[in-house]
Amino acid sequence: MYKPKNQWIVDFEGLDRCGKTTTKVALAKRLNQDILCYDRGTVSLEAYAKRYNRNNYSTQVEEFYLSFPFHLIAYHYCDKETFEKRIKETHHEYVDYDFDTKCFNEALNHHREKGAKIVYLNTSELSTEECVDKILEKIKFYESHIYGYIYLLTEKSSGKQYIGQHKFSNEYDKPFPTLENSYLTGSSYIRTKFRKNNINFTEENFLKYFDRKIVCYASSYEELNRLETFWIQYNNTLWPNGLNFNEGGNSPKMSKETRQKLSNIKKKKYDENVKSCLHMSKLNKNRHWYNNGIKEKFEYDCPEGYSIGRLSSSIENSVKSMIQYHINNDNFKTTTGFHWYTNGKDNKFSKECPSGYKKERVKYQD
Repeated sequence: MYKPKNQWIVDFEGLDRCGKTTTKVALAKRLNQDILCYDRGTVSLEAYAKRYNRNNYSTQVEEFYLSFPFHLIAYHYCDKETFEKRIKETHHEYVDYDFDTKCFNEALNHHREKGAKIVYLNTSELSTEECVDKILEKIKFYESHIYGYIYLLTEKSSGKQYIGQHKFSNEYDKPFPTLENSYLTGSSYIRTKFRKNNINFTEENFLKYFDRKIVCYASSYEELNRLETFWIQYNNTLWPNGLNFNEGGNSPKMSKETRQKLSNIKKKKYDENVKSCLHMSKLNKNRHWYNNGIKEKFEYDCPEGYSIGRLSSSIENSVKSMIQYHINNDNFKTTTGFHWYTNGKDNKFSKECPSGYKKERVKYQD
């Protein structure tokens, strides 16, 4: 018998007389009560809110359930003939099988979009013990097939949130990550904020400014991307409402507000550069180069002993005269025609080969 490695919540859902309570009791008994079992959760709340046109469906309760990463919905159903037979045998009040089933399926699809894990149990064909086995098989599958998770960060000062994804392994036999050793964030905004405030980006400092929690797990790359996109939309975390700058799911597509913000930043930098150039142009409008034959200055007024103009011509003439001096001076040595010579012990750099030397260079050894 498989025993779950984590604390799971199993939500028993479905129409009346489909075997929910019987399966719940059997599962709790087999695991010695070491599992949280609920008879009807948010799927039933949402389905019956639609069934009776109620406006009392609470998304807060739904979020409370979904905030548990290890949450499984065990949906019980049976065929219409079996259902009507059970209703008649137990003298249960009339239930519109077709309409109620439609309401439950819509609620299940809504929960699946949010990453809820669901196991379907056809009690027309499965015994109670077989239903328990399928629940444990599903839990075992999710505990052994994990690709990554969706996490939620909340900035303590502003209340703004960030939804991110983390792929901690491509292998399915790794342990679940915990909040203590989990990935901090991939948000460039958050890392930049720490850097600008000269704060080391460590877990200890991070938790001073942000709260975090794992929203749900995914068993594939595609599911992880889909869930990230969904939770960004659901929590409305796109900038400027939140701290996400794109729609998630490894999508480079940015929100209109983000594109406008980046455009404004570039325009602001361009305007600042233009203003700086215009400012320097105005400052230098009446300035000129002056020199005294040795030094040059860029001033508004001509310094004493200086004349207008730069030293480029005098520098050019001095360089030419220096080159001519080197050509005419026999004592000035250039490397043209020089070679390295050695006697096996010492090296000399000379135009002519010294006596006892040959044209070669040896490396000195310690």
